[in-house]
Amino acid sequence: MCYPSEATHIYDPKLGLWEAYRVLFLQWRIAFEIGDLNRASGVRPTSVAELIRMTRQYSRQAQGYPE
Repeated sequence: MCYPSEATHIYDPKLGLWEAYRVLFLQWRIAFEIGDLNRASGVRPTSVAELIRMTRQYSRQAQGYPE
């Protein structure tokens, strides 16, 4: 199971907007590089139906998380 995540320090008001975008773009670049390596290794991408199922499952689980 894969869970979404992001660098939460980008929400610190001390961090500038462009630095936050820089961090996000770096994360996305790394994620796409991992995807390319996985496909090259023969891993099949997750289907849209499976992605929707996983998203719904995560949403149900997240409702029980403390705020």
